[in-house]
Amino acid sequence: MAKPTQTTRTTRTFSPPSDRLADNVGAGLVPVLDAVAAGTAVQVFAAAVELDVFGALAEAPATTEEIQRRLGLHPRPLPDFLDALTAMGLLVRGPDGYRATAAARLHLSATAPEFIGAFVTAGPAPELVGLLRTGHLAERPGEEDGAGGDPYADPGAAHAFIAFMDSMNAMISDELDEAIDWKSYSSFVDVDGSRGELARHLLATFPQLTGTVVDRPEVAAAFEEHFANDPARSRVAFHGADGGPLPRADVVLLGGVLHDISMKEREDLLRRAYEAVAPGGLALVYDVMIDDDRTTLNPLLGSLQMMMTVPEGGKYTPSQCREWVAAAGFTDLATQPMGVDTLIIGHKN
Repeated sequence: MAKPTQTTRTTRTFSPPSDRLADNVGAGLVPVLDAVAAGTAVQVFAAAVELDVFGALAEAPATTEEIQRRLGLHPRPLPDFLDALTAMGLLVRGPDGYRATAAARLHLSATAPEFIGAFVTAGPAPELVGLLRTGHLAERPGEEDGAGGDPYADPGAAHAFIAFMDSMNAMISDELDEAIDWKSYSSFVDVDGSRGELARHLLATFPQLTGTVVDRPEVAAAFEEHFANDPARSRVAFHGADGGPLPRADVVLLGGVLHDISMKEREDLLRRAYEAVAPGGLALVYDVMIDDDRTTLNPLLGSLQMMMTVPEGGKYTPSQCREWVAAAGFTDLATQPMGVDTLIIGHKN
């Protein structure tokens, strides 16, 4: 979702994507996302060869902490990196830690006689290698201070990002319709709701609803254009995110928001969501999450990609999310799949 809602930046203007694009978003997006993940997998593989992870784990297993010390790596990205290599079939994770598979020992350890790592260029992986060593993003040439990972840094990037958000919302909108009994509620707030494509869908599907889209002030013009001729315009408002209290509503949606921000910001946002939800209402937190067993490849790759894109980015498991939602005050938590996402539902008594 739009990142980050708490940060104040210089306002820029841009032209929103056309509604014709929005009408066709979501179709076939999963293969595209798989292709993006495949590109990250190449970086993970190349980084592992450059760092000689397989050589370090050729003789005996090692824990995450031991690998961190042995290779001089940072603890923040390392677990996702190691579990991604495991999901790729190059490491095995057991009670004693991680070890290289037989094929990796034979062909990918730098000292192995049948080493083929010379054919693996480290060219695609410098940002990931830097992240693994420092835990932080490297500055990119030509970036303004603090602009790394900002989708609204220029009009072209903003246009593409809003189109992407429309696509992601289209993927889950129908399943979100079925996730709760929307007829029991009269209002919602969509946090980091971009120009309001998901809000538009909910308003069209459930005529009793009123809604508020919360996002950065830069998005207001795109929101106004998106709803200019919409019959639901009188039932929806835009609220510029400022880090203050969220608008009150029966249901607060936090979709794809937490993976963009720091742990402190996650706690603060969930607290503000709890304060905004009316008694008897709900919080809906959904995202592409790492499975609790940490064995599914694409979310692990997505987490590493987030870390290479935004300073505090990174994905998380449903168990972690449930802990945060409960700590904010929500009760009677429920977890369910929602397309490629996982949905955590929290109630406010």
